[in-house]
Amino acid sequence: MKKRLLGLVCVLIASAMVIGLAQPLKATSIDEEKKKQQDMENNLDDIQNTLDKLETMKNDMNEYIKTMDSKLEEITAKIVDLNDKATAKQTEIDEINVKLAAQEEDIQSQYESMKLRIRFMYENGQTQYMEMMLGSGSLGDFLNKAEYISELTTYDRNMLDKMRETKKQIEETKASLQTEKDNLQTLLEEASAEQDSMEKLVEAKRVQLAATQQEISDAESEAEAMKADIEDQKQLIAAMQEAERKLKEEQERKKREEEERRRQEELNRQNN
Repeated sequence: MKKRLLGLVCVLIASAMVIGLAQPLKATSIDEEKKKQQDMENNLDDIQNTLDKLETMKNDMNEYIKTMDSKLEEITAKIVDLNDKATAKQTEIDEINVKLAAQEEDIQSQYESMKLRIRFMYENGQTQYMEMMLGSGSLGDFLNKAEYISELTTYDRNMLDKMRETKKQIEETKASLQTEKDNLQTLLEEASAEQDSMEKLVEAKRVQLAATQQEISDAESEAEAMKADIEDQKQLIAAMQEAERKLKEEQERKKREEEERRRQEELNRQNN
């Protein structure tokens, strides 16, 4: 554009300096250049509108990322807390399991003692106990069958009730702790899944933000180039107008000189 401007200015000035050969610049040529300038300014307005929209998008994306980062911090803190709780719950389970194991050993010991008493009763003619013992596949089966034996002593029956209650508590405690652990694990998995999902959304938004920033940079460069072209166009129009002014001045000067020459010729004829 600047090379074009320089060339046109040189041509216009040279034309204005050529006496007698110069012709007035056509108004339409200047009007055409003004129309080009107006088109450039319209394009600049369009670019600026695009920039405004891109800046709005950029601000919105930055706010989105800021909000998501804040939520990610909350989720991360939540995951850390759940992990701590899960670790504490596992420690509690390990400690309880030690106690429960001791209780189960105690039950088993009581069970063995009871079998000795049952053997003694069998040896003294109460065969029903021995048959029950031999037919039991496990402690639980033994406890279920023993409930219907009327010959049990008060001590044995109390012991059976205690064994049954203890065994029930052990099973309930284990089930409760496992449920709590499973619930914590479920919450951890859900939080981790939410974290992964949000991280993917944030990363996608960052990629989009980078692309938008590139568009802004490109639009800014285009706007600067357009402003430079508009300035060149203004200078071109000013040069054309100046050349036209000089051409008109030259024409007026030549006209006056021609009129003066004719007047002198007329005076000379009259004097002769």
